[in-house]
Parts: sequence; C-alpha cells; structure tokens
Amino acid sequence: MGKLKNILRLKNIVKKNRCLFFEVLLGIVLVALLGLPAPYIMGIIVDDILINDGTTTIFYYMIGTIGITYLFKYFISAGTNYLTGKLQTVMANELKLELMTKVMNLPMNYLNGMEKGYLQARLSESETITTIFSGTIISTLLSLTSAIAALSTMLTINLKLGIIVLLLTPFFFLLSKLTDRGLTEKTKTMMESNAKLNMESFEILNGIEDIKMLNGKSQSLKKFRLNLEKYVDNTLRQNKAIIFIRQNILLASDLGNLFILIIAGI
Repeated sequence: MGKLKNILRLKNIVKKNRCLFFEVLLGIVLVALLGLPAPYIMGIIVDDILINDGTTTIFYYMIGTIGITYLFKYFISAGTNYLTGKLQTVMANELKLELMTKVMNLPMNYLNGMEKGYLQARLSESETITTIFSGTIISTLLSLTSAIAALSTMLTINLKLGIIVLLLTPFFFLLSKLTDRGLTEKTKTMMESNAKLNMESFEILNGIEDIKMLNGKSQSLKKFRLNLEKYVDNTLRQNKAIIFIRQNILLASDLGNLFILIIAGI
C-alpha cells in the first residue's frame, strides 16, 4: 500500500467501527497473554518436577493450569477471528460505498475519457485494501504482541540471553527493509495489470455482439492474451519478491536461534 500514512486515509471508516476495532485489539492482547504461561510452566515442570523428582500433586496441578489456559485461548482466539472477519467485511463494504460516491461525483469530462471496465476493476480492489484488517495481519499483530511479552519473560528468566535476543532485533528489521525493496512497486504493477485485464474482459463481454458481427474475434483475443501475459508475468515477479523476503527472514531466524544456542552453551 505504499507509505504508512496512506493507511490513515481509512481513519474515518475505522472511527465508525471503533468499538468493533477495539474488541479485536483486546482479543489479540488476551490471546497473546494466554500464550505466555504454557512454555514457562513447562519449563518449571521439566526443571523442578521431572528432573528433581517433584511431587505428583504439583505436577497434575500445573498440567491442569496449562489445559485451562489452552481452553481460554481457544475460545478467545475463535471469537477474535470471527470479529476480525466481521470488521474486514464491514469496512470493505463501507469503503466500496465511499469510492462509488466519489466516482459518481467525478466530472463528466473525466468519465468520458475513462474505460468503465478499468474503473470497475479498481473499485473491486477495495477488498484488497481492507486486508490490513484480515486474519493474516491480525496474526502479525498477535505475533508482535507475543514477542514483546516473551522478551519480557526471557529477560526475567535469564538477563544475559534476553539482552542477546534484544540485540538481534535490529538485525531482523534491517534485513526485512533491505529485502522488501521493489516489492511495493511490483505489487502496484501487478494490480495495475490486473485492472487492465479486467477492463479488457468487461469490454469484450459488453461488446461481444459487435465483435462477432464485425469479425473482430481474433483481434480482441490477441489483445486479451497480451494483457493476460502481462498480468501473469507481473504476478510471478511479485511472488518471487515475497518468497525471497520470507526465506531470508526464516534463514535469519534459524541462524539467530543457532547463535543463541552457541552463547547459551558456552
């Protein structure tokens, strides 16, 4: 979507649905907090009970605590995902209405020079814009919240290793910034080619009678095929950029874990 400030253009729509928005955020925080006790308690079970022959009563008590935490996390996570889907749907529809209103207010000299299929394709992209509130983005926010809480726990358990993890954070940030160069432009190019392809489809279907009468099938299909090939090529370029970013971050994460393990072992 380009610069972060562009997202602020959705502030009026977010404001209309602020209650639902804050319910989603609250659910994210609760799920993140409920994910913290389990690994910590498991560590206590291994270190203090299994290895040091702790009592059976405490063992079952801790197992029960983890089980109850998982149940709460399950129901709150399911509710948050439902609210997320509702928020995305509501905002997508309101954005469509706002965009259609703006199109209706455009001057006639602009509309006369614009292909209707192209406008229709760009209007349909409103659903793509609202994916910033989709499950994927919510999962990203959830991971970020969990990471902050987990880092606090790590600093409490082992200050030295916690600081090492904290020092690695800027490295991941810089890596992601370096590897996502060009992704925004590739995404814009892909969406533009998709809009032109949809425009061509609309024009063919809208004037199919005239095309058949004037024997223009070959020319129309040739133009459609060219737009389709451009769209496929641009989509593959975008996919390559996304894969490259993901694999770089996964590799950095694995190397980071290995580095922490070496330091801990030493």
